Amino acid sequence: MSKKVLKVSRQFPANTLFVGVDIAKKIHFARAYGSNCEEGSEAFRFTNDRKGFNAFLDRIELWRQKYGAAGIVIGMEPTGNYWRPLEHFLKKAGFEVCLVSPLSVSRFKDAEDNSPLKSDSKDALLIARHLRMGAVLTRSPEDHFREIVKRCVIHIEDLNKILVMLTNLLESYIAAHFPEVLKFMPDIASATMMVLLEKFPTPETLADAGPDEVLKALSEVPDKKFSVEKVRLLCNDAAESIGAPVEGEAANLGLSTVLKIYEVAAGAKKQFVGILRKTLPNIPSYKILRSVRGIGMMTAATIIAFLGDLSDYDSAAQVLKKAGLNLFNRSSGSRRGNCHISRRGKGLLRKNLYMACLSHTRKNSPFYGKYTKLRNRFFSHRKAIVPLMRKILKICFALVRKSEMFDPAYEAIANARIDSKCFVGAEKNQSGIRRSEAV
Repeated sequence: MSKKVLKVSRQFPANTLFVGVDIAKKIHFARAYGSNCEEGSEAFRFTNDRKGFNAFLDRIELWRQKYGAAGIVIGMEPTGNYWRPLEHFLKKAGFEVCLVSPLSVSRFKDAEDNSPLKSDSKDALLIARHLRMGAVLTRSPEDHFREIVKRCVIHIEDLNKILVMLTNLLESYIAAHFPEVLKFMPDIASATMMVLLEKFPTPETLADAGPDEVLKALSEVPDKKFSVEKVRLLCNDAAESIGAPVEGEAANLGLSTVLKIYEVAAGAKKQFVGILRKTLPNIPSYKILRSVRGIGMMTAATIIAFLGDLSDYDSAAQVLKKAGLNLFNRSSGSRRGNCHISRRGKGLLRKNLYMACLSHTRKNSPFYGKYTKLRNRFFSHRKAIVPLMRKILKICFALVRKSEMFDPAYEAIANARIDSKCFVGAEKNQSGIRRSEAV
């Protein structure tokens, strides 16, 4: 049993009753387990509404009296967002609520009865037994500003996926009907391209409008100026375009719909970024994280959103484990497996850390020397980036705990100190060899 599991399990008295809830979209299942209920109680089925929640409270009170429990601990899996209303309701009623890893429950079901059987009733009992063992998820303390940052980060990532999908649709449309326009405007998602497609959806309409009208329409784009010659060449290419003709009302409606959705999504993303800019300065660790080379606003916001306050952790190993950057291998007998990262936790956090570490592959970076050594060791760019990600996260943890800003010269000074110690040690060894030879 791990130290963390043992520590959590000792917090519960011996006569505590553990209630596991298997979360679903409409119907939840609950079962009780404890020292006076070793086989588990009967399964209780209740609906995901206030009437069902009140019935669940009545059943908990019945179990408390039946099994003589002094305390009640309720656990559940964080399944989607379906668990949030029940957790809020139970906490408001004064109960202690813990979360259990779905992966742990899934792997434990075979060991329970040597059967791959999966049912809501069985899962509820497994969750209750996890509670008794203390195998619960460690949650960061709730913070108002952190919750705002987390919501913004999640919504921005969702909007980025939508914008990429819409950009691909626009690229498909342009490739089919007006491929020549990419010579003049290679960025499909630019404001200029959006105005051009909105005003002149087909090459025919662009050619018929003429350079003067096109130049007037493009003048609405802020901070962008186009020469008359460039617009004239664009109109000439539109008149001789090799693109397939746009036929039917459906094609025009499809393009206009994509443009409208893109405008709404881009506007919403801009608003979320604005909320982030207002909220992040209220978090003390934000300025410290931003002082680290390569960590921008979104990377710092992602660290705060998914890891919380780094000063709440006992060691850097806990931070790496929650980020999914802890190392593991599979060995058996004489076989030694390769070392990998666990990839648990949020993939978005690792993605942003990876992007942040790309700045350290340049020569003016304070960690370029380490990157070069790793690249020579692993002969792979990606394998060299992963240790850098771990190093950056460790540095962030140390800086936040000490409330210090990042010093770019620290790495060079530390390396020089290590080299000087190695040199002094080598000199002492040589001196000892000379004295022994003289003797």
